[in-house]
Amino acid sequence: MQQSRSAPRNAREPRARSLAWSFPGTPADVSCSRHWLAMAATEVWGDCDDTDRLVLAYSEIATNTVVHGAGPVTVAARICPTSARCEIADQSARLPTARHATPADVGGRGLEMVQHTVDRLQVAADRAGKTVSFEVGRQNG
Repeated sequence: MQQSRSAPRNAREPRARSLAWSFPGTPADVSCSRHWLAMAATEVWGDCDDTDRLVLAYSEIATNTVVHGAGPVTVAARICPTSARCEIADQSARLPTARHATPADVGGRGLEMVQHTVDRLQVAADRAGKTVSFEVGRQNG
């Protein structure tokens, strides 16, 4: 008699991942944390367009936080099988504003791109600083 080695019923279902980190606020911090988020999203969602949307939005918001905000920067992310939520906070109360860049502009497209990429974008500010949060729902898979 041959023994079956099938996986337990739920072994193939992706699990939710929660991540939290804090960094001083340098471009290298954004790069490292972007890779960390991409690895976690790939574990849950695989290598797909939704993972790319999540990582793109994170990269743009985190970069804006480093360039226009004040460190330290704290991040919390939760990636579930059907959606992801990410919160990025810093100690500046200066709110992000979307610009309408001209073709000749080198920058100024990030926030507008995020608005078109994510399903929900929120900004909250108080005396301690601001938090930018966004949600990406699964469109694939």
